[in-house]
Amino acid sequence: MNQIKLGGRTLKTGLAITIAVGICHLFGIEPAIFAAVSAVVNLQPTVYQSYINALQQIGITFTGIIIGLILAMTLGNSAVAMGISSILIIIIALRLRWNSVILIGIVTVIFIIDTQNDYFYEHAFSRISVIFIGLIVALFVNVFLAPPDHRKSIVDNIMKFHDDVTGILYHKITNILQRMDPDEAQNHNILELQKQIDPLRDSLNLFKQEIRVLPYSTQANEFHVSSQCLEDLQQFNTQLLHKIILLSDMEQERTKRIATRKKLPYSNEFQRVIDRIQNANEQIFRNSGLIHRQVLQQKLEGNWEKVSVFDDSLELQLEAWHNEHAGDPFYMQALMEISILLYEIRLIAREQYRLFKSLANE
Repeated sequence: MNQIKLGGRTLKTGLAITIAVGICHLFGIEPAIFAAVSAVVNLQPTVYQSYINALQQIGITFTGIIIGLILAMTLGNSAVAMGISSILIIIIALRLRWNSVILIGIVTVIFIIDTQNDYFYEHAFSRISVIFIGLIVALFVNVFLAPPDHRKSIVDNIMKFHDDVTGILYHKITNILQRMDPDEAQNHNILELQKQIDPLRDSLNLFKQEIRVLPYSTQANEFHVSSQCLEDLQQFNTQLLHKIILLSDMEQERTKRIATRKKLPYSNEFQRVIDRIQNANEQIFRNSGLIHRQVLQQKLEGNWEKVSVFDDSLELQLEAWHNEHAGDPFYMQALMEISILLYEIRLIAREQYRLFKSLANE
């Protein structure tokens, strides 16, 4: 039997309905059910969205009140008045891009027009009141009683993305250097990571919006620092993924080229170049772990390893290997691939260190 888990949104919904209906019963304001509807409509995943929704709901409610009062006094509480008012509410909401509150606007005008003539103003005021009771309760619950904490889930998701992409990068470079066949499972993981880029960007935007509505709290200031950190980290992650895709294309071509000739051992000169590149690859991988711990624990643990893969000695090794095989297109292609690999590793190491220094200054 599947276990049902109660999330924060579910608990907030129940809490908001309880408080809104309770207030209506306490003060004898009816219909209390409309306060519950108003509270549910205004409950949003973030405080920022709740504020925006509340402003739209206030706007559409006042619009509904005006339209409802005008049509009720001119056409009475007839079906025609309800139909015309609903059409007007939909047109106005769509023009203002208030799509999410169309329902509450329609219900507002219907409730007002449906008010009995003998007690029209009294009932209209009562029904308007329950709308705002639900709205205010929803805001109160979202902001004060159960504010959503998106930081942990965003940090966890971005760090998982970081771990996955750096792990794939490490194995991709290793596979190329060791002339191994492409890993199809790894290519599938690359596609999955590509699908996560937009959702993670949207999550970061929600995170920054949350900060915007709480600008003076200590927690918000901490979030502001963290949000910039996370944005820089995810931008770096995306760059790594693009480089992995580039290396995957190179890996495919390299595999096809090697398949046309007997796989001979590397020469001593070329093996020394390969060893240098693999050492840099391992340094980048270890440094990524250092960034992971720094983000999660908010403190520096371990020593940064300077990645210096290209220097005079490596240039001499490449030149010696090139002189030995000059004129052979097969080896010239290999030299081009190694040059691309060296270039990408240098860029990655430089950006990784920039990110590390940025995190260290937080």
